[in-house]
Amino acid sequence: AWAVINPFLIMLAVTFVFVCVFRTDIKDFSRFVLAGIFPWFFFSNAVSDAAFSIPNQKNVLRQFNLPAEMIPLASVLGNFLNFLVGWIFIFPLFLWFKPQIITLAPLLLTGLFLTLIFVSGAGLMISILNLYFRDIGQLLSVILMFWFWVTPVFYSVEMVPPSYRWICAVNPMTQFIIFYRGVLFEGRVPL
Repeated sequence: AWAVINPFLIMLAVTFVFVCVFRTDIKDFSRFVLAGIFPWFFFSNAVSDAAFSIPNQKNVLRQFNLPAEMIPLASVLGNFLNFLVGWIFIFPLFLWFKPQIITLAPLLLTGLFLTLIFVSGAGLMISILNLYFRDIGQLLSVILMFWFWVTPVFYSVEMVPPSYRWICAVNPMTQFIIFYRGVLFEGRVPL
């Protein structure tokens, strides 16, 4: 339930700020945000959990002869299962507003798989860094908050001034957000 409740609550707060306070011009802003925030939450939660997974599960590693990388990968897969369960509620909502996205379901499955691969790599990397540099774990929440704000979750890349678009270009999460927004919100194959 939290895999769906948290993104919805953040979407409602961001929608209030950007629709009522800043008066954004984006039509159906709440769905626009939801298409971006839902995959962001998977990424953020999975990387956060993976970062601390090896130190938190060192007893499991001592008891069983497992490769250490299985622990963060299991953490990412657990978050991915929550992400998939969330799709049971999210996808019908988008389908209600844009029935043509049903034809993009195979593309969406490909996107989900690619997202899992990327998040698995990021989770492994941060879990290894956290083993050698314990401060990474302490900095992670700040890094993810900064990363959230420079990722076009609640704004489009076109809204970013041209001189700063390079930030979106080097941000790997930008491409995933653009993909999900293209398929779910716009009902088109993202290029």
